[in-house]
Amino acid sequence: VHAARRLKEMGTATLFSLSWSSSVMETLRNLGSGVSVNLVESSPGGEGAKAAEALVKEGFRVTLYPDSAMHVAMRDCHAVLLGSDAVLYNGDFVNKTGSAIAARLCECLSIPLLVVTESIKLCPTSRWNRESAPWHPVGTQSPNLLVWSEPFEVVDGDLVSTYVTDAGILDRDGVVEGCAAFRKELDALSILEPFFGEEL
Repeated sequence: VHAARRLKEMGTATLFSLSWSSSVMETLRNLGSGVSVNLVESSPGGEGAKAAEALVKEGFRVTLYPDSAMHVAMRDCHAVLLGSDAVLYNGDFVNKTGSAIAARLCECLSIPLLVVTESIKLCPTSRWNRESAPWHPVGTQSPNLLVWSEPFEVVDGDLVSTYVTDAGILDRDGVVEGCAAFRKELDALSILEPFFGEEL
């Protein structure tokens, strides 16, 4: 609700997003199908294409682009709306690969970047363990071929215009305070180090 209200205040008619985020989908539904949505396919995984299919069924006007055309997909948008798999203790956030490029393009194109997430995704640590996911874009298998397939990446929180959580609208300092409060709660319960180790 908070994100939809902010986007309406901004007069957003066309926005860009990528991947699949339940928070983004909820925000779009609260905005209503009068808004146009530009999406990229979000490889590996193709979650952006799946989001496009779902939104079209709900009456939204959607334009789907290949990942390589992200600049084209963004250039006429009034805002960029991304979800988040985690918001780190230092104010950065983790999301689908491609989010860092989108954030940098927001800076270049002077487009506001809104990151919508749940308060439970605020983390008491700045560490993020990188991971890989199965991805087979070519049929060739060879020791000379390495397929890079990390589905998530860390994005610089300084590039975020606004964080929006169920608790309201926050800037980077606000989410850092939220992470610190969560860290304090875990520490009081003596479960901070057992879960996250000594080096936070």
